[in-house]
Amino acid sequence: TASFFSADWVQRLAAIQPFGVVLDAMAALLPYLLIIAAFAFIYLFVPNTRVRPTAALVGALVAGVLWQSTGWLFASFVAGSTRYTAIYSAFAALVIFMIWLYLSWLILLMGASIAYYYQYPRQMLLHGEPAPLSPRLRERIALAIMARVATAFYARAPAPGAEALAEALRVPMHAVGEGLDALVSTGMLCPLEDPHGHTAYLPGTPPERTTLAEVLAAVRRHGERPGLDLHMLRIPAAAQRAAEAWDASLEDTLSGVTVRDLTREDMA
Repeated sequence: TASFFSADWVQRLAAIQPFGVVLDAMAALLPYLLIIAAFAFIYLFVPNTRVRPTAALVGALVAGVLWQSTGWLFASFVAGSTRYTAIYSAFAALVIFMIWLYLSWLILLMGASIAYYYQYPRQMLLHGEPAPLSPRLRERIALAIMARVATAFYARAPAPGAEALAEALRVPMHAVGEGLDALVSTGMLCPLEDPHGHTAYLPGTPPERTTLAEVLAAVRRHGERPGLDLHMLRIPAAAQRAAEAWDASLEDTLSGVTVRDLTREDMA
């Protein structure tokens, strides 16, 4: 930037108004634009995943402004840090370099986090931990996942991945992940990985033969292991009969409704 604005023809142009004002504004803005472009390139192409250009640009905008502004403040600090040089001698340059290196990486990672949360806004959870899902919500998410996957299958549309499902259902990724794990473990969904490492999902069983009762049973049984399942429970006989009656009523109500029926309204 300094070399460009110190060229003779630029100096002659700056003497002519209003080009002088424009060049002064460019001299102030160009370093920011160059740094923002560099950060956008890093956020767009370095991560081993698909990053949206808008997300990379938002993260680069924040990181670039912070980088350039922090660099200006840090340069002012270094210019006035003669007493540190007197105390630490030659080691002062190393200490100052380590401080700037730390700040630089902090700004880089901050911009990357902003780009990530801009692309996945539903990952911003309170306290930084995934919110637990209620059993009812798990069941609804599983039914919605099966309906979305089957609808895309019959429409011959691209198979949806976890990201597309989370965006369509307006739930966090971990909520979709729990439903996908339950359905994949029972074979109702089949994961398909493309050459770029992105996983999409296809029906693992014919949707017209897969009942909603089977889908709900897969979600309700997910996580049960030998030694930690219904067979180890010792519950009163009345409670056992009530639970069995509930299971039987659910099976009777939904046994005639298939996943294919969930897609008819979406495809109409």
